[in-house]
Amino acid sequence: MLKLDMLTPLAPYPPHAGGTAHMFHAARELSRFFDLALYALADAPAAVQWGPMRRWCREVAAFARSQPSALSPQPFALPQPFALLDPPAVRQDRSPQLAAFLRERWQVAPPPFVQLEWTTMAQYAPLAHQFGARVICTAHNVAFLAQLRRARQERDLRLRVRRWLGAFSLWQYELRALRQCDLVVVHGQQDGVALRRWLPKTPVVYVPSGVDLAQWPVLERTHTAANVLFVGSYSHPPNVEGAIWLAREVWPLVRQARPDARLTLAGRSPTPAI
Repeated sequence: MLKLDMLTPLAPYPPHAGGTAHMFHAARELSRFFDLALYALADAPAAVQWGPMRRWCREVAAFARSQPSALSPQPFALPQPFALLDPPAVRQDRSPQLAAFLRERWQVAPPPFVQLEWTTMAQYAPLAHQFGARVICTAHNVAFLAQLRRARQERDLRLRVRRWLGAFSLWQYELRALRQCDLVVVHGQQDGVALRRWLPKTPVVYVPSGVDLAQWPVLERTHTAANVLFVGSYSHPPNVEGAIWLAREVWPLVRQARPDARLTLAGRSPTPAI
């Protein structure tokens, strides 16, 4: 089988959030068709749990993150003069340890394909190209679009200015980094529309994220109570925004039609607003 190396900003196991669940299932499926290796960033690399991923992959390894405040030099030859102005989340995922490890590995046995998870990892595309790999980036979220939505909704003037500056920083990074990829996969149709507009020469495809339903209990009764369950990790701001919008804007309309309807917001790290 052809080799494929997958680079992730966090370990996919255990799959307790949307992003980790997607990477977990994607790795399992990719291992059926490719000789897969997975390299992840972590705050405590030695404590990373891999679970069944050790069976699916020829190699798994975790590497320390950089400090987000560290204005370190470019360790893997990013072709732009403004890397030091990148957002903290991007600088945090700029790991010299991972870059050095990949250089050593790829000099001996370069993979034909490298898959990058999340746009913060798109900064590794030039390094992969140096060794002749084709690069796919899965853009779980297009961060500058999410930041723009938050900026437009922010009422505090100082925070609004910070949001707009953050959106601009993310915009300049994501467009520059994704342009280096051979294919960009998005999970949202609006993200795809925006990237095709800004990156007309970069192939962008929309592939909805999914899981194997055989692993989950399926409700088979056709007549059920009027219950709606919203599940999300509320450390992710778009999930907070979506839950509040559902509860405040949509749910009153549902209750008008179905007074017995019940909404449950479930998930980790609920904010005071939730």
